[in-house]
Amino acid sequence: MTIGKFHQIVTKRNQIYFLVNCKYFLFSNFFLYNALFLSKNQKP
Repeated sequence: MTIGKFHQIVTKRNQIYFLVNCKYFLFSNFFLYNALFLSKNQKP
């Protein structure tokens, strides 16, 4: 296996992990924000 090919595979894998992490981060932030927003709005 050449170094170039190996580098290609590693970068591709890193891009996938990066995208998954970004999606997870955005979703968790979204739910956290919603929870805070709803709890603030439910105050009498």
